[in-house]
Amino acid sequence: MPKAEPARPATPSADGPVELLIDPPAPAWAGLLERGVSLSGWRPEAAAFRKAIGLPTDRPVVMSGHQCAIHHPGIVAKRLAAGAFASRTGAASAWLWVDQDDNDPTRIDLPTRAPDGRLGRRAWKLDDNPTPAGTPTGSRPALRRVQPPDFETIGVREGAVGAISQAIEAHAGEPNLARQFALACDDLLSASLGGAGDAPVFAGSLSTTDAFAALLDRMLDDPGACVRAYNEAASAHPEAEIRPLIANEKSGRFELPLWRVRPGEPRMPVFAGQAKEIGREQLAPRALLMTGLVRMLGCDLFIHGTGGGKYDRVTEAWFRSWLGVELAPAVVVSATLRLPLGGGPTPTEAEVAEAHQRAHKAKHDPSVVGDTASAERKAEFLREIERRKEAGGDPAPLFREMHALLEEYRSRYVGEISEMEEEAASLAAALEGASVAGARDWAFALYEARQIGALRAEIDRAYAGA
Repeated sequence: MPKAEPARPATPSADGPVELLIDPPAPAWAGLLERGVSLSGWRPEAAAFRKAIGLPTDRPVVMSGHQCAIHHPGIVAKRLAAGAFASRTGAASAWLWVDQDDNDPTRIDLPTRAPDGRLGRRAWKLDDNPTPAGTPTGSRPALRRVQPPDFETIGVREGAVGAISQAIEAHAGEPNLARQFALACDDLLSASLGGAGDAPVFAGSLSTTDAFAALLDRMLDDPGACVRAYNEAASAHPEAEIRPLIANEKSGRFELPLWRVRPGEPRMPVFAGQAKEIGREQLAPRALLMTGLVRMLGCDLFIHGTGGGKYDRVTEAWFRSWLGVELAPAVVVSATLRLPLGGGPTPTEAEVAEAHQRAHKAKHDPSVVGDTASAERKAEFLREIERRKEAGGDPAPLFREMHALLEEYRSRYVGEISEMEEEAASLAAALEGASVAGARDWAFALYEARQIGALRAEIDRAYAGA
């Protein structure tokens, strides 16, 4: 496989160039798409699956996807890459909205600046109603109104907070939070770029297909074979950090790669003995089964981010072992775009740690501030304490004298010690501020339209000859 295209300078954004990752490089994608088409072979089951989830059956499909939320630019890059490549090859592009995931789209981080000038990030909670942990976005009700932030933000597009609020509230009538945020995200993207033009697919709809029913029957016929193949694949790829499924061969208790989802409730794991009693409308595929199913039948090329590119190696090995099938090829696209938050010189973590250690040591070692007389006197106390302990005497009076010496020393050098503490705190704040200034995970709607436009322009250039 060709090496990934490196991050390249592009049209400057408000705070530096776009950094784009395409792995393998765009010119290699045409061959991968041809391979994907040959794998699907336009089989009747592939056509039936695509028709069932609203995808065309007369041309190849390039698919990507993510959780239901207002995405950051790295996720937007996947959508733009799918559209750019599809438009140049006559394929269709599709976006998989992962509505069985329990991410919280109602929290959007915003950059802030403290009165002392320190950069920070605070969570804008769009909804102040608590939701049980583990509840998927597809099981949560849509927001009727958006709670505005109670703090000021910096470095974001003028009117961005209001635009996000309006886009979400415009879809308050949707049946769940997942669809509300999917449509709001599309509206905001259209405002920046004129839309992505991809066909939406909600992961919850996959369980309604005949293909999902067939895989479910295969699991229930021999759950042990399914789970063993899954766990062996996970073990073979530890870098993916995929938790193995529970498997008790003796009792026949096997955890399946499924979630049970019900409105307003946390998603629950499903075991083989339960699955027969649970209606298919309450079942949803977990991540690996989801991407395995769409890569087996729903598309001819799948675009992952860097995380998905790791975990789906497990999916490929699992489907190959369990079902004896090869999945459509997968590629990786990501991007980094930063907000114009500025920032000064950045200390290293080692420099911050050293400053804290120096400030701490100064309280106990007079030599740090140059008081050699007090340092020598403390050393004499320590030697005398050791001699008295060895002789069986009581060292407590000497300890008290030594601490009195240190207290008197600290009172004389309180200014110098305070300066060291302030320097350590300042360096720590500078390091924290640098991480905020360098963050790449802000919601794309916070960026200027020209920044998102620069991202699209760089992606279009990459696929111009693909």
